[in-house]
Amino acid sequence: MSDKFNNKDRRRVVTVLQDEIGSKFTRVGSRQRYLKDELDNRYVVLGGIEGWHEIPDHVVEDIKSYAQNSYLVIAIKKKSTLKIFRGSMEPFLKALNQLHRNVKGHYQFNIDEHAEYLKVREAPSVTLNFLKEVRYS
Repeated sequence: MSDKFNNKDRRRVVTVLQDEIGSKFTRVGSRQRYLKDELDNRYVVLGGIEGWHEIPDHVVEDIKSYAQNSYLVIAIKKKSTLKIFRGSMEPFLKALNQLHRNVKGHYQFNIDEHAEYLKVREAPSVTLNFLKEVRYS
């Protein structure tokens, strides 16, 4: 197992999402973390081993047009599993003024993990529900 969340981990998360939703995903633009399904619903798929994350500003700007049909997915890489959480992007978009922006303009935030949900520390109204835990083979 790699220590960092990598593209193989992201593909695994996307496969789980596709199975849960019953739809194939394709990239929006060149970013592997910004996807859409066959119904044009949008997904920002993040992952890591720690609680810090960022979303590029151009992804946030684009997803505003799809707010009601967009989802934030965060996978937390553990020693032998990936814990996947999902929530609507609407509360995230409403809380943008509570998030820090780095020199590139990307939105940065930290998460607090609980058994059945995640919260964005800087914007506690942003909650993602536990979706699934998958084991490494």
